[in-house]
Amino acid sequence: MVWIVVAVIITALIAGYAGYSLGKPSQPAQPAKMALQAWSTKFPDGGLPESLAQRTYTKAPIVVSAYNYTVIQQAAQEFFAPAPDGSCVPRSLFAETLGTNASELSKYWILDVRAPDDYAAGHIAGATNIPITEVFKPENLAKLPKNQPILVVCSSGTSASMSTSVLNLMGYDAWQLRYGIGSWKDKTPTAVWSMDPANVQDIIGGNYPVVKS
Repeated sequence: MVWIVVAVIITALIAGYAGYSLGKPSQPAQPAKMALQAWSTKFPDGGLPESLAQRTYTKAPIVVSAYNYTVIQQAAQEFFAPAPDGSCVPRSLFAETLGTNASELSKYWILDVRAPDDYAAGHIAGATNIPITEVFKPENLAKLPKNQPILVVCSSGTSASMSTSVLNLMGYDAWQLRYGIGSWKDKTPTAVWSMDPANVQDIIGGNYPVVKS
């Protein structure tokens, strides 16, 4: 039996990076959705809710050679190094940086990793939809540019941070839209700490244009 490693940071962005960087080389790891933003007020004693505390991961961990482990470790260390501005969130961009500057946005090949229905309800113009469950299939990796930066977009930043970390370890120049499409649109109903519809909150974004299809 292998227990899950739950990566928890202030927001889900770094937890998503760490969860997938830790998970693939050695043992399964999983980011806590919305991280401490979803946790601190509802679980003040720091204890795991029963549903998570009793959960186990039955899939066997991926085993890699010592050489490959070192290659992955070195690439991860480089990826997580502090940015020149001191930021501890690697490869992320605020919506304001791109939403107010069309020429800057045009530099990126936009990858939207949300479910097709969510993509159709509203996405950044020019974005290509490949759900996160499909991104790393060979036929879809072949669609990604290797000579152009990739902007990865999801709902809240969690799935994008997962995808961005792995894509960079594979040699792509990938960046994530910080806080996802919720930071781009005017407001987005979001399940932060509970899937109960009564507890859904509106996330206020930059109110930049989206395309429906």
